[in-house]
Amino acid sequence: MRTIVGTATLTAALLTLAACGDDDSATISPEDCDGPPQVTVTDAGSEPRDVMEMSPTAGDTVALDMQMEMSSEVRVDGDSMPSGSVPVMTIGMETTVDEVTDDEIRMSFVYDRVDAGDDAATAGLFEPMVGMSGTLTTTRNGAFIDGEVDADGLDPVMSEAVGQFEQMLADMTVPFPTEPVGAGAEWDMVSSVETSGLTLCNTATYHLVEFDGDAYELDVEVSQQALPGTLDEGGVTAELAEFEASGTGNHRGNLSFPLAVSGSSNVTTEMEMKLEQDGTEHTQEMTMSITTEIAPRE
Repeated sequence: MRTIVGTATLTAALLTLAACGDDDSATISPEDCDGPPQVTVTDAGSEPRDVMEMSPTAGDTVALDMQMEMSSEVRVDGDSMPSGSVPVMTIGMETTVDEVTDDEIRMSFVYDRVDAGDDAATAGLFEPMVGMSGTLTTTRNGAFIDGEVDADGLDPVMSEAVGQFEQMLADMTVPFPTEPVGAGAEWDMVSSVETSGLTLCNTATYHLVEFDGDAYELDVEVSQQALPGTLDEGGVTAELAEFEASGTGNHRGNLSFPLAVSGSSNVTTEMEMKLEQDGTEHTQEMTMSITTEIAPRE
């Protein structure tokens, strides 16, 4: 089983539901990322107010489709590099609530669809995902605890890709406050994620647009900064010189199911790396934009 690293992140690999607004990344320090994710209410919103605790029933099931469109630009020493065409991808999954305790909600999921349009090569590459399964656990207030995906038997490239798609599922979880809130409420969450040898520090602000006691709509703003370190990807190491990610996102769901079952996001990541090849140092810059939509299966 492969462990999913979860939080509302904006890593360059297919993250969802993040946002920008004012970018506070310049003020982030290692101390800000120390410890478990912290939720702080800055505005409790209007009356009536309720504790937003999930109340699903074991056996509840929802089928979701996630559509992703990605574009990227890479420059090496200032020269643009050719970029291949990336088709619009649709990944389908069915998620079931397995157990509900006083503190946690445990779910399982299975991929049941992969669609890359007319790109048969890409569809064939991801076809082994169909039928794969995994698990996901949250608190009763929606905060991600952990998750795993069974990637046994996949080649290393596909195994890594599956892990990135599972990050999307983790990001569909919404960390609600443990204190009562109403429409118009806002809360912040600071968290971190480790990937490819780097620590990414994330600051998220959630705005509760609508809440009727069950159904909710949230806007989320997130900024992300990578703490200084060495990037290790595919056996190649590079010093990360700059990293900045931002985007906009929206969650919609009900407290009767522990995932936001619909939403959209638009995320842009910019990074600069210094790497050495044959005794010569090179500068590689990358800009990546990812648009994601999540919706219940029609």
